[in-house]
This record gives sequence, C-alpha cells and structure tokens, in this order.
Amino acid sequence: MTEASSLLKASSDLEATGTQRLGEALQEANTILDTSLGIVSRIDGQDYVVECVAGSSDVVKPGDRFDLGKTFCSITLESDDLLAISHAGQSEYSGHPCYGFFPVETYIGLPIRLSTGLYGTLNFTSPKPRPTPWSDKEKALLRIIRSLIISKLERKFSQQKFQELTLSLEQSNKKLARRNEQLTTFAHALSHDLGQPIRALGGLSKILKQSAAHKLDAGERQYLDYILESSSRIRELTDSMLTFMKVGTGASSEPICLSKVLETTLHDLAPDIASTGAVVRKSPLPTINGVSWQLQLVFKNLLHNSLKYRDPETPLQIEIEHLQENEHHAVLVKDNGLGIPDFEKDKLFQAFTRLSSAKGKPGSGLGLSIVQRVMEGLGGSIELLPLDGPGAIFKLMFPHPGECITNF
Repeated sequence: MTEASSLLKASSDLEATGTQRLGEALQEANTILDTSLGIVSRIDGQDYVVECVAGSSDVVKPGDRFDLGKTFCSITLESDDLLAISHAGQSEYSGHPCYGFFPVETYIGLPIRLSTGLYGTLNFTSPKPRPTPWSDKEKALLRIIRSLIISKLERKFSQQKFQELTLSLEQSNKKLARRNEQLTTFAHALSHDLGQPIRALGGLSKILKQSAAHKLDAGERQYLDYILESSSRIRELTDSMLTFMKVGTGASSEPICLSKVLETTLHDLAPDIASTGAVVRKSPLPTINGVSWQLQLVFKNLLHNSLKYRDPETPLQIEIEHLQENEHHAVLVKDNGLGIPDFEKDKLFQAFTRLSSAKGKPGSGLGLSIVQRVMEGLGGSIELLPLDGPGAIFKLMFPHPGECITNF
C-alpha cells in the first residue's frame, strides 16, 4: 500500500470512529508529510485548545490551552486558508511571537469551519526545516483529512443537538401532561362543585313552577322560566367544558369502525331526527385508529348542528360520504341547512363561539372546538369546505391506518 493510500484509508476510518482513529490518521499523515506533530485544535475565545494530538511531544497533550496569538494557527485563521511554511526562521513569520514561543520550523495548517462557525485548526509541524517546498499533493491530502474531520464533527454535533432537542421535547411533554392533568382535575372539580348547586337550583325551580305557578303572576312565572333556562345552560356549559378537557387525554387508540360509530350516533339522535323529518344518507365508512367515545362526539356534534341549524322552509337532508385521498380517509358531512355566514367562518372553531343564527337555541359554543380537538388528537383535521348555495360541508381527514372498509 502506498503512503497516499495508507493515509486515505486511515482518514476514511474517521467516518466510523473516535479519537483513536483520528490519532491514527494524524500519525499516518506525520509519516507522509515528514512532520513530528499532528494536531486538531479547538478555538475557545482567545485560547488554542488541543483536542487531539499524534507524534512525539512532551509538552503538548489533549486538553492543553495556549494563547492563540502565540501560535502559527493565529496566522492560519487570519489567512482563512491553507498556510504552508517550509522554514519559519527564513520566512516572513520569523518575527511573529509564535516563532519564539514554539520551536517550530516547518508548519502546514488549515482552519476547520463547521456550519455553525469556526471550530479550530488542523496542523502539522516539525522543529526541522523542510528541504523542499510543500507539494500540491501534500496540500491536497491535508484538505482530505480536514473534510473528513468536518464531516465527523458535523455528525457528532448534530447527534448531540438531536439528543438535546429530544430531551427538551420529553421534558416539555411531561410538563404539558402535568398541566393537562391539572386542567382536567380542575374541570372535574368545577363540573362537580358547580353542577350540584345548579342541579339543585333547577330542580327546586321546577318544583316551584309545578306547585306554585297558580300563585304567581305572568311576570313572576317568566322569571322562573329564566331561572330554569339559565340553570340548564350553565349545566350544559360545565358538562361541555369537562368533555373538552377530557378529549385527547389518557385514552389509547385502537382500530375503530366509523360505520359502527355513526350507526350508534344516529341511534342516539333518532328522536331528534324523527321530530325534524330529516333524511340521512350514508356511505360505507373506513376503519381508523381512534377512541370510540371521542369519535361519537365528532359525529354527534356535527349532526346535532345540522339538526339545530336547519332551514325551517326546506326538508333537511344530511349526507355522510367517504372519499379516499392519498394517505388519508376523508369523510364529508353535508347538509342543506342555513349554512354559515362568511363573516363567521374564521372563528368557527374557536371555543365558546356561537353563530348569530344560534340566538334562542341551546348550546355551549364548544361543539366544533371539541370536534377539532378530537381530530387533531388523531393526527387528522377538520375544515369547512366552500359551498355554492345553502347548507354546509365539513371535511374530516383521518390518517390512513389500512385498507379496511366496513359496510353497515
């Protein structure tokens, strides 16, 4: 094996290794370049720090620090390119502090720059002058070693950065999990602590209305109705808040047939569907990974909105359709109801947002926020599609777990 081939092999080994391999490559280079010392340094402010060294030296070892201004590498960094000196005592650098500080006559070095900035230098030295100038071949070999060192360092720092980011993400997830747990606990407490007096208030008001309505005038009966209505709305709001907080926490996904989820939801809404005379058309839906009760919330809220915001002058028609889109299953929920005004579309999924057409209708303003929270928890999404004419089309995008489509 030629000296050049030997150096290339030792240098290539850097791709697999640590400081030992780097030391071997530097020593191979010492032999070929006829130098006594090979060093990879790191620049720390105004300090020259030895990271790896190969060759015979009693005064230089890894971890040593020197004043950068008293090293030949300071000149290398100023030139920002390869610096090659065959006989320092007879060169323009003979008056430089580095010549008096280090007993070096022969020097060749290159700056090491990473994507993040300056790292240090690669250099080879000898106390003896060279009989001949540095050849292009020797300079090329030095650049090869530097390239491999840069590749290794970039990979090392990338791995460190990845580990740091992973650790930071894990810590952030733990903090988020604790906060979610605290919020869920708070929501449970709120629902319980408020729910009990609200139920008592509603119950007593109902009893009062049934037993003493004949003793009250019209205005007093109206006040009583306001109390009943308000207590019902507060109870619905606290229940919705609790549901909103529970969604996406502490539940494991499993294969769920959306057709079965939809069938269960339609069964639960059957009285409302029958009372409005709505016609529901549905196509076979896919099996996806999710949580059954959360997916029921998705269909329940969307279908409930269709029923609530129907056009009283037009028979309500609702269609649930499945479409295959690349790596996602798309489910469209369409109706021919009142639709959603353009000026309200931007805030449609905001919590506690109610449409102008919701005036006088029950609801907490959390329905679509819950749907969005469920979909995002599944890695999917929900959006309102543009529609010419009356009605609304919601598009649900579910991640694609397989090719299983289940009929009713």
